[in-house]
Amino acid sequence: MRLITSKEIVGQIARHAVQQHPFNAPEGLFELVQDVLGKSRADFPDGVPELPMRWFKDSSEIEIWLRDGFTGHQTLEAWNTPKSRHGAQIVFSSRYGGPAPEDDFIDIDALWRNVSRATWSDAEEVSANPDEAVQVCDRCDAQIYDPCQTDGAQAGCELPDHSFPNGRR
Repeated sequence: MRLITSKEIVGQIARHAVQQHPFNAPEGLFELVQDVLGKSRADFPDGVPELPMRWFKDSSEIEIWLRDGFTGHQTLEAWNTPKSRHGAQIVFSSRYGGPAPEDDFIDIDALWRNVSRATWSDAEEVSANPDEAVQVCDRCDAQIYDPCQTDGAQAGCELPDHSFPNGRR
């Protein structure tokens, strides 16, 4: 399981939308990001209001949340439609070139898949069990608790040259 923040998801949406869009920046990106942040405030029970978080068991669960919440969103519909509105079922594309930018579009299925997989791979795997969130200093056996996993309890080694296995102090 991984604890994912709403900002991690919207960051990946912005990244992949810009990468997949045939022009410099997709229109309506800000509005979509605002809608995702709004929905996450309602659907992400963990974290704080300024930074909603939610546990996901795998990347497909993130993808399902995105699909269920934003299928039919007007911004996505616009991105999924070529500006030329040519209506052709097949458009020439090759390794060396593709359709004219006016004939290109963002594949929303690919967008959600890319966003969910990148979000999942960037998130640190953590346990939902607070007892497993304990880190032990390699040198003096002091313990420190991950504040994301507990009620903010902080204990541990105060020596600056001592380290914890995952690099946290």
